[in-house]
Amino acid sequence: MKLLERLVTQNDNPARVGGAIRYERPTWRVTCVFKRQEICGLVSAEAIYEVAARNEEEARKSVRSFVLRTHPESTIESLQAIRQ
Repeated sequence: MKLLERLVTQNDNPARVGGAIRYERPTWRVTCVFKRQEICGLVSAEAIYEVAARNEEEARKSVRSFVLRTHPESTIESLQAIRQ
């Protein structure tokens, strides 16, 4: 237990902020425009996702994977990521 307390309260490591270990990744706001075929014709939709990722490419890849998994009939027109 003493070892755990020392790890959490130690301030000499740059990976620590305010005495706590920093595990957070930056938050990205990813806007995805995708199209899908409906009975009435081609429908375009826009969705905004907030994801935690190390970099822009990881954020875009995560959203791309999620959209294609949840909407397999869709095609992605654009993905735009902005760091929050």
